[in-house]
Amino acid sequence: MIDLDSEAAEAQALADRAKPLFTGHPPGVQGAALAELLSLWLAGFYVSSPQVCEQMLQMHIFMVRKLVPVNVQMLKESRQ
Repeated sequence: MIDLDSEAAEAQALADRAKPLFTGHPPGVQGAALAELLSLWLAGFYVSSPQVCEQMLQMHIFMVRKLVPVNVQMLKESRQ
């Protein structure tokens, strides 16, 4: 069985380690790097099933949309 709390903690730790790699680069470069990583991740699903690839992309977009307001609030609070 998948331990979602453990996976969420692992994902956050990985994201925290990656953040410094993006710091100082222009937004376009950051976005392009993220797009490259996302497309590579999705390609792994596409090889097995284009339908699964599409489902994973939609899940990813859903998660990003949920996380944006949370991160906006965190940024606002950190700037006060």
